[in-house]
Amino acid sequence: MNNCPHCGEVLQEGAHFCPYCMTSLDDKTVIPTRIPKHKWRLLAATAALLFALFALGTVLLLTRGDDPTVPADAPITTTGSQAIGITGGTTTFSSIESGGNTATKSERGSTPTSTGGTDTATTSKKSGSTSSKTSSTTTTTTTTAAKGDSAQTNTVQSGNPSSDTETTTTTAATAVTYTYVIATQETAYPPGKAPYSFTPSDYVVITGVSGVATNGIYEVPKTIGDQTVIAIMPSAFAGVSDHVKTVILPTSVRTIWSNAFSGCYNLTDLYFSAKAIGIYEDAFPAVAQRIGTLTFHSPYDSRNFDFYYYRNIAGDYGAQWAQWNG
Repeated sequence: MNNCPHCGEVLQEGAHFCPYCMTSLDDKTVIPTRIPKHKWRLLAATAALLFALFALGTVLLLTRGDDPTVPADAPITTTGSQAIGITGGTTTFSSIESGGNTATKSERGSTPTSTGGTDTATTSKKSGSTSSKTSSTTTTTTTTAAKGDSAQTNTVQSGNPSSDTETTTTTAATAVTYTYVIATQETAYPPGKAPYSFTPSDYVVITGVSGVATNGIYEVPKTIGDQTVIAIMPSAFAGVSDHVKTVILPTSVRTIWSNAFSGCYNLTDLYFSAKAIGIYEDAFPAVAQRIGTLTFHSPYDSRNFDFYYYRNIAGDYGAQWAQWNG
């Protein structure tokens, strides 16, 4: 009989397992694990490949250099100059990186004044081969202008045949034309406001406007021929609505009818010097559609036919008031 070496209980002869402490009585033999030779060869080859790649990368990193034509410590110099004149001028900007060639783009344009001007821009690139792009310009000036308007430059840029072609067309000032018809009592004044001495055949009303005024300033003439301009009819300025910014009315105008400035979202200034003038509330685009704030410029005592001073009621038109004596 044998005793369990773990719990001391009596076991049967030749028992391999203790039923009391659940312990195996057989000796465990550890068999060493061997790595096959072909796996050793694979590990050695992999290690050699990784080492070779590391060595190659190190060599490339040490031998790589920057562009030999540009020293690493080359300074960068930037210069610039600008000159703008009232009657035209030149604007020049240049940026140069030492040691390199320059890529140049030169264009000619017009300044906000009517005489035109020149804009030149020069920008350098990193050292290397020289590249260039040049656009030559032909400038045409329209000299025809209506009363109160000066000519504005119309510029067309045509590229050099051997380089890229660029074409830019700017809106030119053209003759402003006012279309009119003989006035009637109904078209000249608001209902019931015409004086007894009014002779319609002596007056005209503006029914349409065409042409592009310089800087968007439209000055309505006081007379056309021998007849006096007395009213601005509905949609009169609709044909030039994209260009209208300022309108100057003569003292002879007595009525601005509904929708006279329909679509004139850029209208910001209305000048009138008549002591009494009727302006319909919907003569202008809705406030929400306007690009800027509309300002009425008029004498201090300018009023409508109901004797309300515009200095007090400009806000009824979504406008503000400023004194102007013509």
